Amino acid sequence: MFVKGWERKYIKNYEANIALLIDYTIIRAQWFSNADEIDYELTQKGEAFKNPSGRISRKSIADLIVKLCTTKDFGIGQSLGINKPLR
Repeated sequence: MFVKGWERKYIKNYEANIALLIDYTIIRAQWFSNADEIDYELTQKGEAFKNPSGRISRKSIADLIVKLCTTKDFGIGQSLGINKPLR
């Protein structure tokens, strides 16, 4: 399908405006593990993991997702890194 220049610009503006209406959170996770634990820390966009060689448990990721869904305004519009703390 051929899209003219002004139509392409209109579509991009429309998509950008729709993105403003949707609550979202980007989750950046370490490699996963099947460990039976909930133990994690969060980092913000641009902040490196404090334990770059760690592996985050799937239960920890699930716990974060539950908190994102049940805690008002938590994480909205953010890019959260989740990693296992260095101990």
